[in-house]
Amino acid sequence: EDCRYFFFNDTATTEIYTEQIVGSVRCVQETAFKECLLFFANDLNLGMGVGILIISFGIKLVFMPSIINQQKAMHKFRLLQPEMTNFQKTMQRCMQAKDMVGLQSAQKNFQQLLSTHDVSQWKVIKPQLLQLPIILSWFFCLSEITQKPEIYPAIKTEGFLWFQDLSSYDPYYVLPFISAFISFYNIKFSMSQNQQPGPAEIQRIMSLVKYIPFAAIPIMIFFPAGLNFYWITQASFQLFITQILRLHTVKRVLGIPEQLPGSILEQKSQQVDPKVVKVSFMRPEGIKKDNSPDAVLNSLGKALGVEQMQRQMKTKIDASKLRQNQYATNQADKNSDQQSSKQEEDEQDAAKESNNKEKISDNK
Repeated sequence: EDCRYFFFNDTATTEIYTEQIVGSVRCVQETAFKECLLFFANDLNLGMGVGILIISFGIKLVFMPSIINQQKAMHKFRLLQPEMTNFQKTMQRCMQAKDMVGLQSAQKNFQQLLSTHDVSQWKVIKPQLLQLPIILSWFFCLSEITQKPEIYPAIKTEGFLWFQDLSSYDPYYVLPFISAFISFYNIKFSMSQNQQPGPAEIQRIMSLVKYIPFAAIPIMIFFPAGLNFYWITQASFQLFITQILRLHTVKRVLGIPEQLPGSILEQKSQQVDPKVVKVSFMRPEGIKKDNSPDAVLNSLGKALGVEQMQRQMKTKIDASKLRQNQYATNQADKNSDQQSSKQEEDEQDAAKESNNKEKISDNK
């Protein structure tokens, strides 16, 4: 009763109780993470680095269903991109014309469209809000452990590769750059999936958001290697999930639609290009399937009538050769006739000359 009285009648006391409750929840979460990390590092002898890796992946696995739902919602938003563009154009046109009735009608139709396809911005934001308290608690817990190596001495010797000391910063500054690159690709792929139409200035500003991780490198180089390693594991797992969910097989298994029924993109995909001709080949019964290249070419040639075309071409070639032979024979006959006629003419000329010579000799 006292608690109820304070909560409903004293604002200052209510704020104090609220702060105490939030602080208690955070303390419980940090203590739980700390005990888990010590269990993996000391009881199972896996080391602090492996413990950080297991807990970071475990947090992502716990929130895997919400992450999948988030990816579904982002994918649906991307499929409704043309509708959203048309809605914004309609809104601008109605606002310029001061048509409040048309504006309300457009908003109602758009909300009905979103509800029909079960799409909402809340489904995109909700997984991030659910993960935020857990991630922050794990971050603060890990930050406290890395700042107290005298209480947790294993944190100085149970790292990986060149960063064995997880309580100090990376001496080669490799981890901050790796973290920045992975975060850059995470933001880039997330923006490409959840890109929404808007003014050109806003789009230009949003295109610069993905470079924020590189601007944070001067700060992150002074973070303990344990914190940088934790962030790399979180970002790597997020990037892996994002790329896996882009595969068509995974989409089909998880029920992520390729097209939304009735959407503009589906109507465009169903339109048949008149220039594209689909040819289907049916194998006659009794003929076994043969996937060898020669068999495929033969079957393709039969389907396209190549054999008939070859026969017709062969017939034409034979007829052409026959005509060429006839022409050559005729030419040879003409040449032989001309030679024989020339020989006869030469003989007649020789006979005339001999007669003329005889006449001349007789006259003499």
